[in-house]
Amino acid sequence: MKAIKLTSSTSKHGTRQVSTREVGPFPTYPGKNTIEEFQAWVLKTGQPDLWEHHSASQPPRNQDYEEIAYFGIPLKLRPDVGMATCPICSPASPKYFEGALAWFPSEGLLRAIGNECARSHFGAVRANAATAAKKYRDAVDAAQYYLIDTLPKIGAMRDSMPQLEKIAAEVDQLRHTVWRRSSKSACEKLTRLGAKGILTIETTREVSVTDRFGKETTRHEAHDVATFKVVGLAFLRRKLLIQGLAQNTSMALERVTPRTEEQTLQFVVEELKNDQYLFDAEKLTRAAISAYENLSLAIAEARLFFRSENLNTLTRWSNHGLTNPPVIFNFNGQSYVHVRSPGKAGANVPIPMSVRSA
Repeated sequence: MKAIKLTSSTSKHGTRQVSTREVGPFPTYPGKNTIEEFQAWVLKTGQPDLWEHHSASQPPRNQDYEEIAYFGIPLKLRPDVGMATCPICSPASPKYFEGALAWFPSEGLLRAIGNECARSHFGAVRANAATAAKKYRDAVDAAQYYLIDTLPKIGAMRDSMPQLEKIAAEVDQLRHTVWRRSSKSACEKLTRLGAKGILTIETTREVSVTDRFGKETTRHEAHDVATFKVVGLAFLRRKLLIQGLAQNTSMALERVTPRTEEQTLQFVVEELKNDQYLFDAEKLTRAAISAYENLSLAIAEARLFFRSENLNTLTRWSNHGLTNPPVIFNFNGQSYVHVRSPGKAGANVPIPMSVRSA
């Protein structure tokens, strides 16, 4: 590992002292490839202290540093390679299994150090600052990668919103129609019965048991006659309007400017150099994506519920002779399902094409 030696220089005005300090090969923060190379080396060899760019020299106590990657010697390699040596406190003897790759900017060096060594050598203030610096840099990197990956997708999402808002209104109307044809409380009871995706038909039977005194008695036990897998029941218990969610999603997406991949890269690298601007852009984008995903989930729940297979299952379960259903369904296999509460007439509920066709 070559060091860069900065020396004095001479001009017509005389000798100007620059520096006699030797600076290592990493005067700036190491690139992603270097960090990944180190991590791959540790996974392969289990010897962080033998990596080609690792410096075994002991760092001065008054030097600032930054943790850039955490690592552990793989368990499968530990019986063979043992612990690693630490340049801080044990350069000649094994010391640790888990540690951090640390960057020392004033020296331009990288050192693999034990995870408990830095605090005693540098003090709590410097050790905490090094850990905080890594967390902050990780947050910056995560925000950049998230925006680079996500912003090019915003345009297609915004283009899809008029259609999704129309579907959301139809889903809201459909749910309220089912509530009216049965009752809201009956639908809530149905969702509780099928909360785990299963509706059961139970009966009771007498079972003879003998207690510890030898006395024979009988008791009634529940017995499952049949089980039915159902999906999309969450559609029935949604209280907030999906149309309102769609409108909020549209507004959230309007705050995020759609960009091509090339435009996104330039935007993140050039216009978001200020970290606070970067974090604000990430927050805004995440809020828009979260709203879009919640809207998509709400529509997907309705489509799952009104799948022909699911409506046929609800019809079989609710019309079984041993069932005591809060809501009774009769699906005609096409464009509507008949919904009623026990003892009531009920009515046909038309299924919109936007829900049926999914």
